[in-house]
Amino acid sequence: MEDMEAAVISEMIMDELKKQLFAWKPWAADLLAQYLAGRKKSCTAELAAKYGVSEQVIRKYKRQFEIFVKNFFAGN
Repeated sequence: MEDMEAAVISEMIMDELKKQLFAWKPWAADLLAQYLAGRKKSCTAELAAKYGVSEQVIRKYKRQFEIFVKNFFAGN
């Protein structure tokens, strides 16, 4: 029973994170998907092409994204 509760809570937290990320910056939801898929380093060129920006801009987005996620889990 505890495992099921933990799974439901985890899913709810992830859903809320996704919702807040998309409301903050639409590209942030894409970054979350890439990070969860283990593609943190390999997604830069793909996202740069998708959003029509340079890889340097995507690296800046990644830094902003990581701060946002840390603050989300810290409750800020």
